[in-house]
Amino acid sequence: MKRTNKFQFRVLIVFAFLAFAFNANAQVDTISTCSGTFTDPGGAGDYGPGLDTSWTFCPDGDGLSGNAIAFSFILDEFGLGDGDTLFVYDGVDTEAFQLMALTGGGAEEDFGVLPSPGNMSGCLTFVFVSNGTGEGPGWSANISCQLFCQPIIPVVTSDPPVTPADTGWVDICQGETINFSAYAEYPLQGGYYYEQSDATSQFTWAFGDGSTADGQEASHTFIFEGGFIVYLTVSNLIMDGADTLLFCENTQLSIIKVRVSTTPIFSQTGAVDDPLCLTATTELVGVVEMVSADFGAAGLTAGETFLPDGSGVSYQTEVVITAFAPNQTLDDIDNLLGICLNMEHSYLGDLNITITCPDGTTVTLKSFPGGGGTYLGEPIDIDSDLEPGVGYDYCWSPSPEYADMVTESANYTTLPSGDYTSEQTLSDLVGCPLNGTWTITVQDNLASDNGYIFYWGLALDPSISPFYEIFTPTIVDMGWDPNTTIIEELSDDSVTILGTLENPVEYTFSITDDFGCTYDTTISLDVLPNPILFQADSACATHELLVGAEGSWDGGVWEIVYQENDSAIVTISDTLAIEPIVSSSESGLVQLIFDDEYCRTQDTLGLFFHPLPEVTVYGDDIVCWGDTSYLYTEVIGPVDTYSWNTDEYDPDPTNPSSYIVGDVSLTYEVDVSGFCGNAEGSMYVISRACHVEMPNIITPNHDAYNDAFIIKYIEYFEGSQFIVYNRWGRKVFETDSYSNDFPWTAEGLEDGIYFYTLILNDAWKRFETQDRFVKGTVTVTRERRR
Repeated sequence: MKRTNKFQFRVLIVFAFLAFAFNANAQVDTISTCSGTFTDPGGAGDYGPGLDTSWTFCPDGDGLSGNAIAFSFILDEFGLGDGDTLFVYDGVDTEAFQLMALTGGGAEEDFGVLPSPGNMSGCLTFVFVSNGTGEGPGWSANISCQLFCQPIIPVVTSDPPVTPADTGWVDICQGETINFSAYAEYPLQGGYYYEQSDATSQFTWAFGDGSTADGQEASHTFIFEGGFIVYLTVSNLIMDGADTLLFCENTQLSIIKVRVSTTPIFSQTGAVDDPLCLTATTELVGVVEMVSADFGAAGLTAGETFLPDGSGVSYQTEVVITAFAPNQTLDDIDNLLGICLNMEHSYLGDLNITITCPDGTTVTLKSFPGGGGTYLGEPIDIDSDLEPGVGYDYCWSPSPEYADMVTESANYTTLPSGDYTSEQTLSDLVGCPLNGTWTITVQDNLASDNGYIFYWGLALDPSISPFYEIFTPTIVDMGWDPNTTIIEELSDDSVTILGTLENPVEYTFSITDDFGCTYDTTISLDVLPNPILFQADSACATHELLVGAEGSWDGGVWEIVYQENDSAIVTISDTLAIEPIVSSSESGLVQLIFDDEYCRTQDTLGLFFHPLPEVTVYGDDIVCWGDTSYLYTEVIGPVDTYSWNTDEYDPDPTNPSSYIVGDVSLTYEVDVSGFCGNAEGSMYVISRACHVEMPNIITPNHDAYNDAFIIKYIEYFEGSQFIVYNRWGRKVFETDSYSNDFPWTAEGLEDGIYFYTLILNDAWKRFETQDRFVKGTVTVTRERRR
C-alpha cells in the first residue's frame, strides 16, 4: 500500500479524538514567532506526569511576510505515553475549534499542523495533558510562518434555477441540460494579504455523475435519473515569481442538488379484459408506480475499451465522487458497497488490477502473475481476431461471495460473475477521502491473449452522506391519448373502450410529474373477431373429418344440433377441443354449433359425409342391330373417373358415365373411382334384329329348298301368333307360337295364293321398326324352281 505524506498526516491526526478533561482555565502563554522549535515540557528527556499545559503561537509579522503559524513535527521525535494527548485548537485560545488530538507513539513520517483558511488570526493553541502513568519522550516541531488562504465565497446560479432558492433543488427531466453560472465574493479583497478576483481564480465544476468542467460558465446534460450533488470549487494559486506560495480553495461549501426525474413503472397498466371480444366493452386502467431515487454515491464509466496483448499497456480511467461533505472520509469499509468491472479476457494470469482512492492510496484487487489461462467472461481466444467477446461483471466488496480470483481460478475454466475477495484488503482504503477521483488500473503484462473492458464502477453507501435524501416525483397530470374506440372517460386514469376492430389496437397512457417530465406507455390490445369455423376436405361415411374454430381465444364447446340420417352414429372426439375430429357411420348432412367460451358467441358449421360409392348400370338390355344405344351409370357418392371394360366402342365423349353399345351381345362393366374409393357395376346387353322378314313364296316339293314358310328373325319374337287364309277367306293354318323349327309347309293345300297374318308378341313394343300385325300374301307352288 502506498500513501502520500498528506495522507499519513491526516491519518495520524484524525484517529485520536479522545475525551480527556483538562484545565481549560489554565494559563495560556502567547508566543509570537516565525522560527524556533516547539518541544514538550520534558525537554531532552521524558515529560513528567500530571501535566496540563497550554501554549498559543501566533505569527510575528503582518502582510505577506508571515500571517499563519506553521509547525513541522519530526518523525523520529514524536512519542506520547498511553493516555497522554496533545490537543490543537484553531485560534488564540481553547474556545476555538479543536483541530485534532494527537496521541500514540511514533509516526510514519514527518507531518505538519497549520491553521485553517478561515482562521484570520493565523494562531494555534496547544494543550498537553499527561496522566500519571506511561510518560513518553514527547515531541519536537520546527516553527515557521507562511501565508494562509483568504476566504472565497462562491455564488452559483443555474438555469433552470434552484427552487425554492434557499433549500430547494433543480428538478429536471432525463436528458435535460442545466446551464450553470458562478462568480466569487472575496471578503478580504483590497490588499489585506494578496489580490483576489474571478480573473485570477479557477472555477471547477463536478456534476455528481463523474463528469467535470472548468470555467465560470458550464453546461451539463444529465442523462441518468437520480439525485446528483453539483460542487463548485473556486481556487487561487498564489505565486512568487516561479514559486508557488499558496494554493487556496473555497472552504464555504457551494453545492446544487440536481434531481433528475425517475422513470415510473407502468407494468400494471392495461385492459380489464384482454383480449377483448368484438363489439364488447372493457375498461382501460392506467396504473402508475412512481419510482424513488436518492443522491447516489456511485460513479460509472462506460465505453468499450480494448486491452491489448502484454505490452504493459494499462486501462486506466476515473470516476469522480461528489456526494459527500468536504473532507469526509471512508471510516467503515462496509460503506464501500463494491468496485465492479465488466470485462472479458482470455488469460487471467496476464492481469494486474488496482484501485486508487483520491489521496493516492492504492489497493491491489488482482495481482500479476496468477490465474493462468482461466477466462474472464466469454472472450474470442484468437489473437488475430480483435472483435469483442461477452463481458461478465466482476466485483470486489467487503462481503465477497468468492475467494480471490487467483484462488478461484483453480475451480473454474471461466470465472463466474460475482463478488470476489481482493488480494490486498479493502480495509486499507479506510481513511480515504470519499469525494474526489477514484481510479482503476488494469494492466496486461504478457504477450498473446487480449480482452475488452466495457465499463467499470464504484459504489459507496449514500446514507452516510450529509446530503443523503430520497425523493419521489409526484403525478400532476395523467390520461389516455384520444382513440376512436374510447366511448367514455371514467376518470383521469380510466376509460371505457369498445372492441370495433379485428386487429390489435394500441392505446397510450401518459403522465406528467411535478418535475414537468412526461412519460408514457403503449399497450397493444387484441380485439378478437368472432371465431371462424372451418373443416377439412369433405369426408366419406365411416371416415373422420377435422373441424376447428379459428380465432377462438380460450376454446369452447361443440354440439351436434342436426343430422340428416337419423340412423347414423355421429361422434365428436372432444367437444372442448379447438380442433376436434367428427365422424359419422353413414352418409348425410351433419350440423354443429360452436359456443365460444371467452366471447360467448355461437356459430353453426354444416358437414356433409359422402356415401361410399355404389354403381348401377342401366339402359336398353336389347339393342337392335344397326341402332345406336347408350348404357348409363347411376353412382352414389362423388366420382372422379369411369373405366369401361371394352374398347370396342368409345364412351360418349360428352358424358363419360355413359357408353355406346355395339352389335354384339356383351356384359358391359364399369369401374368408378372417387373421393370415397372405387365401385363396379355391370349390365348384359343383347344385340339382335328388331323386325321380321316374311317370305312371299314357298315350294313344298320336298327338294329341301324353300319347302317351308321360314320367317327370318322370328326367334326374337317367340310366342307370336301366325294365321293363314285361302283366297276364300277360310283359315287353313294357325299357331299361337310360331317357330321356324316347326314351320308352315302348306301340306295338303293346293298351289295358289294364300293370305297370312303374323301377330308379334309384346317384344314389338320396344321397337319402332316393326308393326305388331304383319300381313301379306304368299304363293304356294310345287313347281320346281332353280
